Amino acid sequence: MNKRQKKKQAQIQAQEYKEAWRTVTEFVNKTIKSVMSKIKEDPVLVLKHLSDTDMEYNLKRQLTALCVIEIIKRNKAVGK
Repeated sequence: MNKRQKKKQAQIQAQEYKEAWRTVTEFVNKTIKSVMSKIKEDPVLVLKHLSDTDMEYNLKRQLTALCVIEIIKRNKAVGK
């Protein structure tokens, strides 16, 4: 393979990598949006599911915190 062919192959691989990364990023964004909408819809239900779920500790802790924040927001809104 000469230099030109190697450069072209590298460009193709870089483009494939960018496309794969874009696809993964879109999936993660959709998942995060879905989780956030579920937390806003019913944070208590999400908390119950989190307690039964086997997932990475830091992720579980962060999702629990988001649920608690949403519950606090709702309680403040009701109290006004």
